[in-house]
Amino acid sequence: KPRLLNNVKGDDGKTLSLGIWAGTWNMGECDPPFNLEEWVPDSFDIIAVGVEECMKLSDLEMRANGVIGSDYVYYTEKVGSTRKEVGFHGYIAVTVFIRIDLIQSGFVPVSRIVTKNVALGKNLVVTRASNKGGVRVRCPLELGVLGIEPALSTQIDFICCHLASDQKGQTKIAKRNKNAVELVQALVLDDSQNKGFVFAMGDLNYRINMTPEDCMDLIVEGVGKNNPDAYCALLDNDQLIPCLATGATFPGFQELTLPTFAPTYKKKKGDEGDPKGYQDKESVYGCYDYIMKDAGSTLRTPSFTDRILFQSYPTDIQSMLFIYKYSEIERIRDSDHSPVYGAVSLRIGPNSNKGHTFKKLISTIPIEEMINTASQDMLFRILINNRGYIEPMSKQLLQDVAQFFSPAYIHRDTLIIKAGDTSSS
Repeated sequence: KPRLLNNVKGDDGKTLSLGIWAGTWNMGECDPPFNLEEWVPDSFDIIAVGVEECMKLSDLEMRANGVIGSDYVYYTEKVGSTRKEVGFHGYIAVTVFIRIDLIQSGFVPVSRIVTKNVALGKNLVVTRASNKGGVRVRCPLELGVLGIEPALSTQIDFICCHLASDQKGQTKIAKRNKNAVELVQALVLDDSQNKGFVFAMGDLNYRINMTPEDCMDLIVEGVGKNNPDAYCALLDNDQLIPCLATGATFPGFQELTLPTFAPTYKKKKGDEGDPKGYQDKESVYGCYDYIMKDAGSTLRTPSFTDRILFQSYPTDIQSMLFIYKYSEIERIRDSDHSPVYGAVSLRIGPNSNKGHTFKKLISTIPIEEMINTASQDMLFRILINNRGYIEPMSKQLLQDVAQFFSPAYIHRDTLIIKAGDTSSS
């Protein structure tokens, strides 16, 4: 069997534990940094490096390959251009490194690895500009090779994307939502019969709805001084969280977990971008570049623009995703974005829910089972109707709307509020 595929204790080889690392970084046209190893690791089964605004992709691949080592084979997909004279800022790309022994064993059949890209920039009549868009590397998995029953074929999609940014203080959230749905349709729900698992990451460009000063004050309190109320205030005003919850963007996806790090954009570069632990106002106000010098001094609120999402489609075998770490690397300050990464364990098999972890997501259950279970539990069946009131959800209505939601949607951060509590709904 491939090494580092550690079976769950007491499982007798029936459950797979696959170590996966996924990261995203908007490089802001900078050169690949010499301290790349602070972000990219070298000890996972699959490592997916996603970048946006990358001007030197081949140099980045070479440097990442040097960090990760020769025990991996990598596959890259890109979209975009380095022609700055016509408005491009570099490539959107994802490079997926796969352990050689996973390939040699037949667990990852290389002949069926496929890539795809989609451009979502300005409409050019016959095509669309590729300064915004997404890319995908699809890795097929043959579970039967490892002796896992049933001997199914599944897959993992790694998607990296760059969505529309706000322009001169005007929000583009509707365009971001529309583009995200287009990406899912083009890169996930294409011609594949077996959807499997999907990691979607990138500069999603969702912002925090508050003034820069209020946001930075909350960063000091929430991140620097570990005040949970202050940090919750940041998340309460984040655009992505409600869009995911309502299926307006990336329908069926969820974030690895709620961010517990500081907003990753827009940082000053070099030593100026050192937040000094976010401990005081002077350091925080000094590390964020919140005044847009090229747009009439418009203010720009620091935001969680760089995120990692996950989706698991129903399969005939139980699986679960364990999240070990979801964070930023603030020590890499070559760009106006901080790199973000997620370290997870994808477990597939009858005992996938066992093992040590600090957080886990329920990844796949049949929709029929979810409906039968949820329809018997009043705490679960909550609907906020178009008048803003909370009412019970009938089993029939639950069945009608279930197709728009992921069975993986409930996790530790889900809130349950009592009937009639319209103030917090």
